[in-house]
This record gives sequence, C-alpha cells and structure tokens, in this order.
Amino acid sequence: MFRIEPLRKKALLYYESGRFHADILNGREIFPLRYPFKKPNERALVASIEEVREQMATLRRSGTGGYIEYRTLEYKTIGRQRLPAALSFETQDEFLRFLGKEEEYRLFEQGFEEARKLGLGEFLRQKPQILLKNLEHWRSILSVVRFFLENPKPGIYLRELPIEGIDSKFIQSHKKILDTLLQELLEPESYDASITRFSNYGFERKYGLRYPSNRVRFRTLDLEARVCGVEDMEIACEAFNSLNLRARRIFIIENLTTFLAFASLPSALAIYGGGFKAGQLAELDLSFAEELYYWGDIDTHGFAILSSVRSAHKRVRSFLMDRATMNRFAQLCVEEPSPTEADLPNLTPEEAALYDELRFGAYRAMRLEQERIAMAFAMQRVEAML
Repeated sequence: MFRIEPLRKKALLYYESGRFHADILNGREIFPLRYPFKKPNERALVASIEEVREQMATLRRSGTGGYIEYRTLEYKTIGRQRLPAALSFETQDEFLRFLGKEEEYRLFEQGFEEARKLGLGEFLRQKPQILLKNLEHWRSILSVVRFFLENPKPGIYLRELPIEGIDSKFIQSHKKILDTLLQELLEPESYDASITRFSNYGFERKYGLRYPSNRVRFRTLDLEARVCGVEDMEIACEAFNSLNLRARRIFIIENLTTFLAFASLPSALAIYGGGFKAGQLAELDLSFAEELYYWGDIDTHGFAILSSVRSAHKRVRSFLMDRATMNRFAQLCVEEPSPTEADLPNLTPEEAALYDELRFGAYRAMRLEQERIAMAFAMQRVEAML
C-alpha cells in the first residue's frame, strides 16, 4: 500500500527511457514531480493496519523521508490519520539525487553540448536516448563524426583513419550509431543513402572508405588461352573484369577438389564457387561467355545456392543437378544435416520438382555431394555439350 519500490521504478523508467531528458532539453515544466501512493479506503486500511505501520516505518528508515509528501485523512472508525500521499520532488537536483544519477546526468549535459556544437542539438532533443545509451563512448563517437564532417568520402581504409584514440575495431563495433549521426549531419552527396546494410563492407562503401576487394579464383581450362601462362589464379573481382577474357563456357564449381580436377576444355573457364556469395558473384562481368553453368551438391542447400547465383546471373544453368544424376549415384548419398525448406524463386520447373523431393518427398534430407560423382561421368556430360 505504501511501498516505495514501485514508485522508484516509475521514476527510474521516466529517466532511463529518455523522456526526462527530452522534457528538460525542450524546456518543459516538470517540477514539482509527484508519484502518488494509492489512497487507501478505510476497510483496507483497518484490515492491514499492522502491514501499513511496518511500511511507514520502512519509509522512515529508507532515507527517502525528505521526498515523501504526507496528507491527513479523516476516517469514520479510526479518525484522522497522517498517511503518505506521494513521492515528491521539488527540483531536478532532488530527483537526480534520489535516483543516484547526478554524475551520469552531468556527463549527459556535457555530451549534449558537444553534440550541439556539431549540429546535433535538435536531433538529440527529439531522441536523447541515443546519447544516453552511448554515454560511455560518446566523446570518441563524436571524434569519428567530426572527422567525416571535415573529410567526407576520405578514400582510405578504416585502419588509416588519423583519429587519436580510435582504432578500426572501435568503428566496427559502433557502425550503427555512427551511421545514424552521420546521416543527420552529412550533405546528401557525401554518402550513398541507398546502402542500408553493413554486410559486405556496407559502411565503408556508404561513406567512401576503401575496403578489401572481393576476390575470385578461376582456372583457364583452355590450355592455349591461359593468362600470362598461368592456369589457376585468384585476383580481385575488378581485376578479373579488366582481363578481357574470352570463353564460350563458364563453369561455376562449388567444391574445390572438383574445381581443380575439372579437365581441360576448349574455350572454357572454371570459377571456384565455394563460399562465394551471390552479391560478390554479381561483381563479375561474365557477359563474354555464351553459356554459364553452376555445379553444386544435389541437396536443398545446393539448390538454394543455385537460386542465389541465378539472382546475379539469370542465364546460369545447373550442371549435374538433375534427377538422372541423383538416381545414377543414389547409393553414394549421405544425410543432409540441416536441410532448408525455404521457397526458392529462381529454379526451373525440373529443378523445383527435384528440390521438392529433397525437402518433402522421396529424397528428403538426402545429399549427393559433388565430389562423389565420378569425374569420368562428369566429363562425358561435358563432351555431349560440345
């Protein structure tokens, strides 16, 4: 009935939600601030008189007596009673002292003033919880923001940023808040607003930083068309696009040993696909080839990768990922540990039918790994295409 903790929680929620800070920053009058106790009726008071006495004694011992407002109530049977009416604060200092937040709020005021000088005053008046949640690292965060304001699109690696006390790990772990603040302050031409995710160096691409290039490993299967006499090489995707390669067929092969063992072919190229994301594959210009093929495991994830690859290169066909191959090597199948049941948008009707068998039907949870298919069988299929 007169317990202080529920009211303390209300006051703390008001502070920690940032609503207190927003009210102060926006000049709203909030003091005196009261959190009333529930007014007891006479019946409830009489029924729990011993509990009420103990609660009032606890209030006196709690050290919060200076914040308790009392009132005198008249009851028919027990007469006048002086009872707690509210947890009450006359000033901001009293409120902060009660919550033990004096030092934290002092840091908040300092942080707000520093941010206001950068032009974030109005923004933080509306969203003070952003500052409140990042108080521990606020000065460092503003140092990074200030650098980008003075040096938009710097064209260097995170590791090279000349900001005292800031390393690349700090920026990596604070990309979200940095992105929020930079979008408030930078001119539209100083960043790429179309980038909303930070995977695949999204932050670096968005704010004009350098980042490690995606790389592609490939083999020139035509012995007479090797690049500088090299059969197997790995280079940056942009370098691949500048090689002026020529090939009629390209095979994207998921398994490394299969990629390495794939036989020589006239006017053909093999690309190692293991772990290669569709977004990275999209960086490659493969328009010079007449035919594109993807060869992966026959399982649910193999078809998921095929669908993803096809989102980057619509012309790609599957290779040895058909029912005939599945039946031919069925005795070599193993169990797929965690099959996916996701709907895949980029499969042909034949591929989709086999995929359904793998996730729901006769081949459920089965996997025919690429390396279990005899290379002689694979090359017979290739020769039939020539």
